[in-house]
Amino acid sequence: MTRNGEHDMSTPEPSKNQDDWSPCPAGMLCQLGGRMRDNQTRRTVLKTAGGVATLALAAVLAVNLMPCPTPGGISCDQCVAQMPAYNLYLTADSDLAADDLAADDAEAMATHLKTCPKCRNYFERKYPGVLAATVSAGLGWLSLAVLGARRV
Repeated sequence: MTRNGEHDMSTPEPSKNQDDWSPCPAGMLCQLGGRMRDNQTRRTVLKTAGGVATLALAAVLAVNLMPCPTPGGISCDQCVAQMPAYNLYLTADSDLAADDLAADDAEAMATHLKTCPKCRNYFERKYPGVLAATVSAGLGWLSLAVLGARRV
């Protein structure tokens, strides 16, 4: 009832008579409880998945925003840019190959490729067998730069 005595249709008045209540059909409360448990489980799973997704995104951002390592004093971008000249340096028989890559740059490339698996794998895919052949020939990583310095 409202203040002026009219009946408010939006909220039902509580029943004072127990006869207004009807019994629940068999299994109705079990179904209601099951739905409530399912909803709670669904909420828990969504909260957990949201937390895991947030952690994964933070990890990806942290890895991508970290400064690129510079083994050998050169960045990965510089290493990739010098790979064609370094390949020539390792494979060419003539002294002309030394003109494309200075001995210091060759040493920096050797150090970078030795310590950076990402660049080493890229070099091995782009120039298959070159690094393996130089190492198996007993030239070693850093001795390649020394050998190149002697060629000049």
